[in-house]
Amino acid sequence: MDTKANRSLTAAIREPVATVTINVRRRVKLRLFSFAAAATLAACTLWASPASAWWWDPHVDLNGNASCHSEHADMVNIRLDNGESGATIPNNYGMYFISFFRIASGGTAGTAYTRAASNGTWCSRRITVQRPATGTTQYLRLDM
Repeated sequence: MDTKANRSLTAAIREPVATVTINVRRRVKLRLFSFAAAATLAACTLWASPASAWWWDPHVDLNGNASCHSEHADMVNIRLDNGESGATIPNNYGMYFISFFRIASGGTAGTAYTRAASNGTWCSRRITVQRPATGTTQYLRLDM
C-alpha cells in the first residue's frame, strides 16, 4: 500500500479522536466549574451569619414617620416601660430611627412623644414595640 495514502488515512482517523477528547475535557471542566460554583454558593448560604434577628432576639430597630398636629416633627422621644428610652431628630421627610435592646418577647409598652417643628408643641401617645418575626426592624408611624 502507498505510504502517502496510509498517512492521510491515519490523520483522518486521529483527527476526530482528538476532537472528541477536547470536547470531553471541556465537559469535565464545565462540570467541575459548575460543581465548584454550586458548592461555593451553598457554603455562603449555609455559613453566612444572618443579616436579621429573630423573635427570640430582644434587639429592635424602630423607624417610621413622625408628626405632631399634622406637621413634621423636629424631635422624637420614646420612653418604654422597661426603662429604655431613645430620642432622635427626624430627617427632612419626618422619618426617625431609634434602636432598643431589651424588648420583651410579648412586646414592650411605652410612650412616644413628638414635637411639632413650627411651634414646639409636644404630642404624645401610648405605643407597643414588638419583636418582628424576622429581621430587627419594626415600622411605627407616629402621627399625632
